Amino acid sequence: MATKFSLEQLALIAICLDEEERENEEERQHLKRKRIWIHPSLLKRKTEGEFYTLLPHLMEDEKKFHGYFRMNTGTFEMILSRIQKDIQKEDTTFREAITPREKLVVCLRYEN
Repeated sequence: MATKFSLEQLALIAICLDEEERENEEERQHLKRKRIWIHPSLLKRKTEGEFYTLLPHLMEDEKKFHGYFRMNTGTFEMILSRIQKDIQKEDTTFREAITPREKLVVCLRYEN
């Protein structure tokens, strides 16, 4: 049962399909723009995070530092100086890179 369309009807169908496709593309673009680069729970990391609140206090107390990291501050700084260049990343316009010091702290505190 083949239906014959006039040239005008085919043109209207093509225009409608094109418009629908354009709307779908705009919706996809809108959804892409809404993606979150940094999870909301991490936005206060610099003011409330363990690294930024606890580490300064540990650096002042050698005994507490050793109890937390199982090494003294001198050893920590020596390890950091040796690996810093290898683990350093650059900041981008979208987000700040995690510092080598923070990466080392995370590695030392990670428990299996």
